Amino acid sequence: MRDVFYETPDVRFKGKYLFIAPTDNTTHPIACSSYPIYMKYMKSYLGCSYMKIRETDKNNDNKIDEISLELKVNLPKSSKMHSFTLIIPVELKLHSPQCPLEMQTGIILQKEIHKKSSSLLVVANMDVKQNSPLYCSHKRINTDFNHSLITDEGDLKQFKLNNILEQHYEKNLTTTISNIYTIGEEKNKDIFLLKIKIRYTEQKFIYKSRFTQIIKWAWIQYYSIYIVIYYVTNHIKNYIFDNRLVLYYEQNPLKMNK
Repeated sequence: MRDVFYETPDVRFKGKYLFIAPTDNTTHPIACSSYPIYMKYMKSYLGCSYMKIRETDKNNDNKIDEISLELKVNLPKSSKMHSFTLIIPVELKLHSPQCPLEMQTGIILQKEIHKKSSSLLVVANMDVKQNSPLYCSHKRINTDFNHSLITDEGDLKQFKLNNILEQHYEKNLTTTISNIYTIGEEKNKDIFLLKIKIRYTEQKFIYKSRFTQIIKWAWIQYYSIYIVIYYVTNHIKNYIFDNRLVLYYEQNPLKMNK
């Protein structure tokens, strides 16, 4: 039996990111990251001046409602970006009593840009997608998806986009970006400024109800129905006999003995 619940996930930035952007010069892509081994390997291609990330709790419920990012990229001479991929690993938690859950996932944004653009503002929502119902228990936290997008930070193969994206989308429960709005500007030809705002909204989760939970709610529902039926039938019975709407004989053992 399937059931649903709604919750705004508790999402936290893990302090790491990966930015990859091909350019007109196929031998000189732009790469930025906070992963040490990747930065060491891509040292010749690093092009970011700074990276700022801010998490905001707007309604003071101890959950992050929005994450803002600002990334400044120094463009190589005579080269232009035409697209980029940004990966921000995050931790996602559900605190619902029906289905407590902890998982590692990521905000993945892939975007094509105009060659003359010097800045881009992206506003979007983060959604949670699932392929099949979750298996939940109120007695334990579900950690089936609690593994990082980059499983081995010491292995350069783990930083290949194909590996990261395949691993991300093979999960039953994953995150996507939706309601994307963009604004581009043409100002400075030597830099590219990327600004992103991602909102976390209430999501629908489907899970398989446990037998004990089904019995619990079924008992409450059927008992309520029984009370209503009992009251109605008893009221009808009393009305019929009090108003003598049918013929009946009253048998009194004491009178019969006399």
